[in-house]
This record gives sequence, structure tokens and C-alpha cells, in this order.
Amino acid sequence: MKTIGKWIGGLTIFSILIALFSMISPIILVIGGLGIWYYTKKEPNPQKMKISVVATVIGLFGCIILLGSGGSDSESSADNNANTSTAKQTEKAEVAEPETASSESVIAEVAAPEAASSESVVVEEPSIVEEPVATVPSEPVVASAPAPAAPEVSREFRNALGSANDYLNFTSFSKSGLYDQLIYEGFPEDAVQYAVDNVVTDWNANALQTAIDYLDFSSFSDQGLYDQLIYEGYSAEQAQYAIDNLPG
Repeated sequence: MKTIGKWIGGLTIFSILIALFSMISPIILVIGGLGIWYYTKKEPNPQKMKISVVATVIGLFGCIILLGSGGSDSESSADNNANTSTAKQTEKAEVAEPETASSESVIAEVAAPEAASSESVVVEEPSIVEEPVATVPSEPVVASAPAPAAPEVSREFRNALGSANDYLNFTSFSKSGLYDQLIYEGFPEDAVQYAVDNVVTDWNANALQTAIDYLDFSSFSDQGLYDQLIYEGYSAEQAQYAIDNLPG
């Protein structure tokens, strides 16, 4: 009976924690979404951007739990009532059941023989499986010639390139915009130039994605959006490509 009471108490505490998490999950989702936008467009920061993405995922998970718990409230209530009724019936049955054991069962246990069976036990020996012997190729294996090693660059150059890739993984940049951001991060000019020259990206696609991001938050005319892309550092060809390829 104590075990059933502990189980019901633990289930109640767990349900309360899930309910509290579900209540604050919409707030976490909104804050995470605003953080993604803010640390992408207003103040680019990859580390805080990652935190905002994690918060958004947690909030979304909590909202899914909140939506799913609505349909299961009635079932949980019915299950709790059934468990309470079963616990009461079990308690009554335990009180009514006599604690004295049957005398017949005691006599049967005393009269049962304790001698082990005289039948012999046959131990089966494990069968030995012979493994096939690997064949040795008759022809010698010729190793391919090693690829020429890439030219070594300094740690500062590698870090600048890695930072450029991190920024482009979270938001879109023009080439000059990425250059200015890396300079703002404190990298020397030669390392920044190496990074923007060697980063693998499609600047036209970046311009198109930037245009789409602007239209998600505000309305622009084609000319106004073109001027905004030029202000962001995209070339005239890249800005025109974005305007011409916007989804209808």
C-alpha cells in the first residue's frame, strides 16, 4: 500500500513539473525567436545566436507537450480515478484476508522431499566451428601515391576563415559586410582578406537570402530593397540577381 502511495505522489509531482514547463514554453519560444533575429541582423553574435536557437527548440518542444496534453487530460483523470478505486479495493482485500497460513499447506511443505533428483545430468560439449582461413591475394597491393600537402597557413589565417564560415552558417553576408565583421572581431587585414577570398559561398544566393529576410520583417519596394542590398555591401549585379529571383 505504501508503494502505491509513493507511486501516485511521484506521478503527481511529475505532472506538476510538466505543466509548469508547458506554461512557460511559449514565452521561451518567443524570446528565442526574437534572439535569433536580433543576433542575426542587429548585432551578429554566433555564440548568443546558438543560445537563442537552443531556447527556441526548447520552447517549441514545450509547446508540443502543451498541445498534446490537452487531449490526454480526460484520459489521465479517468486513469487516476481507476487507480484510486483499485488502491481502495486492494486495501480492503488486505484487511479482510486472514494472516494465518493454512495448516494443510504447512504440512505439505514439511512432507515434501528435499532430496535432489537421481537422474544423471548430461553436459553437452560446445560444438567447435572452424573459421574459414583468409586467402592471401596473389598479386601485391600497390598503394596510391599520397596527395600533395596543402600549403601551410598561420593560425590567425585559419581562425579568420573558421570565423567567416561560422557567420555564414547562421546568416547571410555580402563579401564586404563579412570583411567588415571580421575586422570588427579584431583579425588583421591580411588574415581577413584571406578568409573572404577562400570561404566557400555563393554571394548571389546570400544577396537573395538577405532580401527574403528583409521582406519577412518589413515591406519594401523593388527599388528600396535594391538600395538596401547595396547598402549592405552587395554589388549591383548581386542586388539585381536577388530582386529578379524573389519568390512570387
